[in-house]
Amino acid sequence: MRPISLKLKCFKGIQAGMGLEEIKIDFSNIPSGIVTFSAPNGTGKTTIMDNLHPYRFMPFRASSYSPKAFSFYEHCYGEALKELVFGMNGTKYKSLLLLNVEKKKQEAYLYIEENGTWTPLNDGKLESYDLAVENLLGNPELFFMSVFRAQNAKSLTSYSKGDIKEIFTELLGVYHLKAISDRAGFIKTEVQRLLDVLRREKTSLAQVLEKEGGIITNLADTELSIEITKEEIARIDEMMSRGQEKLTNLNVQITSQRMILSQGKETELEVSKRKERLTTFLSGQESRKRGIEARNLRTKTRITDSEMLISKLPELQEAKRSKADLEGRYNLLKGEYKKIDAEYISINNRIMTLNKAEGLIKEKEKVLQKLRMERESAIKMFEKNLEIARNEEQKLKNTPCGGSLAEGCIFVMSAVSETKKIPELQERLGSLNKVSPGEVVIFGEIDSLKIMLANREALNKTLQELLQKKRDVQANIESLEKNLNDLNKSFESLPKVELAEKELPSLRQELESLNSELNGINETARQQMEADEAEIKSLEEKLSEITDGLDGDFVNKKVVLIDELEQIKRKRASLNGDLEEATKKTGSLNAEVQRVEEAKGKLEALSTRENHLAEETSQWSLLEKAFGNDGIIALEIDDAGPQITTYANDLLKIFGGRFSVKIETQFAKAKGGMKEGFDITVFDSQTNESKSIKKLSGGEKTWVEEAITRAICLYRANLSGIRYECIFSDEKDGALDTEKKKEFFDMKKRVLEIGGYKNEFCITQTDALLSRADAVIELKREYGINIIIQ
Repeated sequence: MRPISLKLKCFKGIQAGMGLEEIKIDFSNIPSGIVTFSAPNGTGKTTIMDNLHPYRFMPFRASSYSPKAFSFYEHCYGEALKELVFGMNGTKYKSLLLLNVEKKKQEAYLYIEENGTWTPLNDGKLESYDLAVENLLGNPELFFMSVFRAQNAKSLTSYSKGDIKEIFTELLGVYHLKAISDRAGFIKTEVQRLLDVLRREKTSLAQVLEKEGGIITNLADTELSIEITKEEIARIDEMMSRGQEKLTNLNVQITSQRMILSQGKETELEVSKRKERLTTFLSGQESRKRGIEARNLRTKTRITDSEMLISKLPELQEAKRSKADLEGRYNLLKGEYKKIDAEYISINNRIMTLNKAEGLIKEKEKVLQKLRMERESAIKMFEKNLEIARNEEQKLKNTPCGGSLAEGCIFVMSAVSETKKIPELQERLGSLNKVSPGEVVIFGEIDSLKIMLANREALNKTLQELLQKKRDVQANIESLEKNLNDLNKSFESLPKVELAEKELPSLRQELESLNSELNGINETARQQMEADEAEIKSLEEKLSEITDGLDGDFVNKKVVLIDELEQIKRKRASLNGDLEEATKKTGSLNAEVQRVEEAKGKLEALSTRENHLAEETSQWSLLEKAFGNDGIIALEIDDAGPQITTYANDLLKIFGGRFSVKIETQFAKAKGGMKEGFDITVFDSQTNESKSIKKLSGGEKTWVEEAITRAICLYRANLSGIRYECIFSDEKDGALDTEKKKEFFDMKKRVLEIGGYKNEFCITQTDALLSRADAVIELKREYGINIIIQ
């Protein structure tokens, strides 16, 4: 796989490291050899390296080599995009991932270039994309173990035996053997399932045969029980017949008595009706009586209330006469109050006007003061100007050209001008020293207002006297109003008193009528009760004559007999049920006898079939194991070990030949024999010791693991024929010293030479190694990407 171009949009690592939303790198003109990325930490080198493959995850940030162990949404924002164009076996492919981070949606497409046109190899769904990529590049575990070594790539020491077998299965291209094993296992499972079904059927048939003796015994017992039940049913039927005859005789006797009892019932019903009618009549009379008594009580109450109201009539009439006198006095006081109030308002208005005049005087005095200040200011200004003019006049007199030549002399022209102003200034000063007409007018207005104010004190005194009069009159009015209100309240009951006086005679007459009606009701009720009680007594005597001599035991005898017959019927029904159940059981037992006979015939055939399926299961199980991980595949893995070891040791010679390795897949058991496993034994020529790769130091483990993983990569290329063209590694030299880093770089070149690879893309933080690269890709914040060919 050879990258041709890479486009990344909205990746957080690029935005944070370079300040760019989108980058695009063109690898098409990069020469063969080692290509390094050069940039400070945090610029985005690993983000770019992690996207130089089409698998749907970034290996440095994924917890395992699977899309399920990684989320692009944590490393992108907005509408993100990844577009990788790469070559493979002479053909161009394009991987396109479209990511909507906000909606958490992805689309993934893999295209192949055919005649200059991109043809999709999947439908945009994630599952179909992942399958298409794996079909093209193989298992991601093997790819990232050998071809692409990410910064935190899984160490060889952390792979389990099962992981190694899966990786080597793809490495050796023996998936067809695994497919055969899987197919044999599937068939074995199906045959085993049929064998299990057959054995369960055999067990079921054996259980049926075991029950044969019990079924025959149970059948004989059930047939004997049927005969006994039939005899008991015949005896029960005889008892039922005799009981039915007794019941018929009792019914005849009971019918005769019922005719007599029917007459008694009619008489008894008539007695009941008469009693009910009497009760209803008395209840109605009692209801009427209660109504009249209630009306009687209300009438008495009204009479008492009317008499009380009428007793107050003389007092009310006297109050009516007093009211007229009070109203006359009240009206006189109201008139007097109006006159005083009108005079009070008039004088108050005059005082308010005078108060305004006082404020007006102050305002006019302010205006007068303002006029004086303006006149005084003007006087000072004109005096100053006059002084200046006189000074200029004196200066002119003392000047040689101050005579007739002064008009034409430019030096004294200003003095001449000022001298001419003197008469005008003297005139203006004369007028300003006099009081102005405006001031005279204001003086007159102020004097008039002061004359007005002289009467204000007398008016205030008059106003206070009027106010006191108003209060006195108001107090008398309020007292009269209270007396009138009290009289008016007493007059509220006057209409009631007058009405009571009119209604009293009719109320007394109504009371007499109610007492008379109540006496009539009591007499009618007594007469009706006496008549109804006499009729009821006569009917009860007739009823006693009808019921004398009846035998009430017939009914009890019938009840007892019916109960006995019911018990006999229930017993017969129970026996019928037992008989029916026994009959069904007989049929079931006969069917079981038939099944036992059939089972005897089936059992022999099933035993023959069982032996055949058991032998077939054994054969398919052998095939499954032979073509599985523990069979031919294990042998293939054992054969691959020496060749991979040879490649690895060739690469390790670059480090001075100190280390050599051996891949071991078979280990001796404690009790003899061999067992499968996986370990890498490292021989150290300096110490003459052999130890597991797990026990090496950090730097030692780094270059030994790099040699082995690149050896696997070389072995795969030669065996499978898949040409990846490029290999990748991200900062694998961090644990090495300066000298070893150079040797590590030499090993990279040796891998390219042996494997025939065009490029290795790698990241290193060592400046000395950058100069040894064939091309350097520089990343600069906010300036983008620059490819330097060396």
